[in-house]
Amino acid sequence: MTKNRYLIIGAQKPEHGSGNPGGIMVATIGLLEYASQNNIDVDLLNVYSPSFPPPNIFRKIVRFIGRIFELRKMLKANKYSSALIFCSGGLGFVERIVLSSMIERRDTPTILYQVSGHFMDHIKRSKLFTKFAKKLLSVPTFIGAQGSQWIEFYTQLGIAEQRIKLIANWLPNNIKIPDNPPKNPVRFNQIRFIYVGWITRKKGVYDLMEAIENSELLKQCGFNLIGGGNDEEPISEIIREKQLHRVELKGWLDHDKVIEEFKKSHILVFPSHAEGFPNALIEAMSQGLAVVATDVGAIADAIDEGENGYLLQPQNPKQLQEKLEKIVTDYDQISTMGQKSIAIVKRDYSYSSNCKKIFHILDAISR
Repeated sequence: MTKNRYLIIGAQKPEHGSGNPGGIMVATIGLLEYASQNNIDVDLLNVYSPSFPPPNIFRKIVRFIGRIFELRKMLKANKYSSALIFCSGGLGFVERIVLSSMIERRDTPTILYQVSGHFMDHIKRSKLFTKFAKKLLSVPTFIGAQGSQWIEFYTQLGIAEQRIKLIANWLPNNIKIPDNPPKNPVRFNQIRFIYVGWITRKKGVYDLMEAIENSELLKQCGFNLIGGGNDEEPISEIIREKQLHRVELKGWLDHDKVIEEFKKSHILVFPSHAEGFPNALIEAMSQGLAVVATDVGAIADAIDEGENGYLLQPQNPKQLQEKLEKIVTDYDQISTMGQKSIAIVKRDYSYSSNCKKIFHILDAISR
């Protein structure tokens, strides 16, 4: 009996590449490591592209054409049992559909795994794009969903439930869960909030600045913002002008240092306007942090309201302020909430369990 061989279309940063590892890259690396550890035959079509500064349309098209030729070579040289295609929004969505079509024509089933929350947002805002996307989503045999809200989103688009495969994220294998979460601060002004991600308007950082500015309570708490982007300088200016002395922009940090910052913090604040499912969320939870985050993408699957954190609507600085003030006021519950976060990560976001499930799905759909 011939051993199954799988194709993954994902991202792996070049050895000397720079920039912040995104969700597709982290997931790709995790799957490749799991496959290597478990003697699973996998090939990678690397679609890595630096996201900051974003490449111009000409570069995108050139890379797109190059990937088509590379995939043609791979399909001629190998017979794949099935394929998992990580997908972003914008032109990346169209590209992945083309690649999916090439694979499907070889009688190999594909799973298109959309991880961009902006794709979901774009569907909700544009009837024309919705019609276009529904047509393209008919190409892959299956659609991967990051969580329950993604499943609901796809079913509302008219995609049959039997075509949807739940593919949950996982905590990277190199991150260790501590035995004890951070202890409750002695006083509320010792609370350390942390944000990790792009410093842009779409990530809700302006909403966060407004929430802090309008709250005398929050001004007394520490806020560390880790990341970079187009709005670093405007946010720095707001911090100076509004005298938000306990807000600090730290720029991008190496991943190990980000984990160390999580260990020194109490609460992750994540006010993004659109997400698939952010890796920073489960990484912070694994270190025993409570969470205040917007209810976008699959984030709600990881939050038990009032148990390990609070959800709010996106682009709502007033509600963000209220949720942050609530968790500050109840600061003696932070350690208990952190323990709940750790329990959720262990239960739902295990590296070995979730990677194993993905390869079981790929095996089950193989031809």
